[in-house]
This record gives sequence, structure tokens and C-alpha cells, in this order.
Amino acid sequence: QAPDGVRLGNTAGTIAPLVDTRAWGGYVVAPGSVLPCGGYEAVGGAVPLPVPAWLLSILRPAPKPVQAPTVAVAGQSRRYADVALTNEARNVATAADGTRNATLL
Repeated sequence: QAPDGVRLGNTAGTIAPLVDTRAWGGYVVAPGSVLPCGGYEAVGGAVPLPVPAWLLSILRPAPKPVQAPTVAVAGQSRRYADVALTNEARNVATAADGTRNATLL
């Protein structure tokens, strides 16, 4: 069990071959799951143990790199956007019937 406030993701073979983990957004069939043919039930009263520190360090997502801010040059960005919009509008206007949505992609 992950510590409170820690949001771990899922892994599929990244820790070791054939080792997958499931956490936030993952799907596990376990006690409490209900299926058309019945459900799963815990036996023996086991409780989830805390994730060991060594495993937690592997499972924590890597920090996202800091991205340097970009600076737009006055006038150039606006001109680029105007030309891009004009070109896309022309592409859609001249697209064959039934292909306009695909043209936008």
C-alpha cells in the first residue's frame, strides 16, 4: 500500500521482465471485485502492507525536467499564426466532399 499523498502509476516490465505493478488508474481483480459468476473474497484477514522504501523509490515517477521559458518575438508569432490559419482554412475549403474532418487532422 502506497503512503498517503503518494500517487504512483502503473508499470509493465520496466522494473524487471514479467513484473507489472498497478496503482493509480490501474485495474486489478482482487477481493471485492464482482464478476457475473460471483466475486472474490479475502481469506485469512490479510491487510495490505506498506510499500518497502526500496520499491517506492523505483515506483515514484521521475521528476519532470524544467522547461526553459520561450520568448515570442513581437509580430513574428502573430504572422505565423495568421498564415497557418489561412492555409488550413484553404485546405478545408478545397477538400473533397466527405474528407473535411480528416483534412483538419
